[in-house]
Amino acid sequence: ENIKKELEELNQKKPTDKVREQIAELQKHLDSMNSDFELIATGMSREDIRLREDFKLDWFKEVEELVLPFISTLRNLTERPRKIDKLEKQIGLLEKRIQINEFASNNINRWIQIEKEKEETPEVFRKQYMEWLEGLKLKYDPDIPAIRLQEARDSLKKELSLSSDSLLESSSQAIRDFFKNRGRNFLTVLVTVGILWWIFARLRRWIARNRKLIPVSPITKKFLLAFYNILAVAVCLAASLVGFYIFNDWLLMSLVIIGSLVFVWSSRQWIPRFFQELRLILNLGTVCEKERIIWKGVPWLVQEIGLYATLVNPFLESGVVRMPVGELIGQHSRPVVDNEPWFPTQVGDWVMLADGTYGKVEHQTMEQVTLRLKGNTLKYHAAADFLAASPRNISKGFRYTLEFGLDYGIQNRICDEILVMFDKGLRRILANYLREADPDIAYLEVMFNSAGASSLNLMITIDMKGRCADRYYPIQREIQTALVRICNENGLVIPFAQLTLSLSDKLMEVAKGTRL
Repeated sequence: ENIKKELEELNQKKPTDKVREQIAELQKHLDSMNSDFELIATGMSREDIRLREDFKLDWFKEVEELVLPFISTLRNLTERPRKIDKLEKQIGLLEKRIQINEFASNNINRWIQIEKEKEETPEVFRKQYMEWLEGLKLKYDPDIPAIRLQEARDSLKKELSLSSDSLLESSSQAIRDFFKNRGRNFLTVLVTVGILWWIFARLRRWIARNRKLIPVSPITKKFLLAFYNILAVAVCLAASLVGFYIFNDWLLMSLVIIGSLVFVWSSRQWIPRFFQELRLILNLGTVCEKERIIWKGVPWLVQEIGLYATLVNPFLESGVVRMPVGELIGQHSRPVVDNEPWFPTQVGDWVMLADGTYGKVEHQTMEQVTLRLKGNTLKYHAAADFLAASPRNISKGFRYTLEFGLDYGIQNRICDEILVMFDKGLRRILANYLREADPDIAYLEVMFNSAGASSLNLMITIDMKGRCADRYYPIQREIQTALVRICNENGLVIPFAQLTLSLSDKLMEVAKGTRL
């Protein structure tokens, strides 16, 4: 009441600066008393009363408080190097300052000497001028920065001696302090998170093995497992934060939060890719399980798609590839066709390539195919290049197709007798050459093909079984030998190419005269 009366009396007086100050002071005192009375009457604290005010979140202040422990730790770790750097810069500046002061002091002393030698200057002006010069002389006295320079050098020497003498000791102490405090906290939380993750992993495997426990479709199962993995990561992250909170380790807790925020912020760039990978994991993308895909030029069976994709090719040595599911983005698969080969060859097969290469498959992996040529020469092809060379696998069987010409003198026998003669002769001669209990000739046919300009041409087709693939060229030469032998045994003539010229009478006479 007394304060209110004093305020009323001051308000009635003439408003001067002194009166305004008294009014402000009394009003402040009155507000403080009202606040104290409110605290006593309500039994609340000042923080509880402040909650009634409008709350306004200051993001900058919140981030500052979050990173403050981290910055404080960095400041403590770099305190000595920063102090040494500061002293070195200070010494450099003081050395320059001494040079400047010496130059200025010399000039001031010269002006003082000149003034002392003058006699015509009035005493009043002389005294004032000399006082001004003495003040400048004191200001630019080089002894003052010299003293500071010596102090800075002594401090730098001391810091350097401490830094060099106790580097190992300080490092050891820092390591001991770390494992005594934050190291212990970090290892404890790390072990806790590791145990939690192991429990989640074991539980996930148990659920995956017990298919009857949750009878759902494969797509739903994949979705549930993906959600389970996200939940496991979230629980482990929350456990680490709770652990650091219990240990009151705000530095490591801040690092985890900052790392999580940085991860979330950077994830905005790969969120589209994440959803693409999620579609593949749920078997809803362009690549599906149990389908065929061409990867790096080689066909594969998509056996399983999870966080990692498993591709299998049964025809390749070590034909199992495990890759991140992101590698399948942009790829396409299709259903598998029954009895569709996964590779043109298998190890041990004989092949012929488009460039004429003929050899046995020694090794075939996802990277390369090794062929052993005749003479034990090894030739290497990249798997994709091998497929591009259109390999012919003759280990499953192969065919010879030959055209053989005979003289027109047997024109009346070419359609029946000659065909039977060559059929029997080829079977007899090749059987003696191959000498196999089970005939290797799967098919043999001799047919009249065409009447050429100088010969009657037969078409001979012979299919051989695949076990003769290692003798492809010798058998080809033996067939040619058999055809000539049949002609010799039966007195048949093998014609050669002839050219018939029609000459005029005059050219014939010239030709005869030349011959004579």
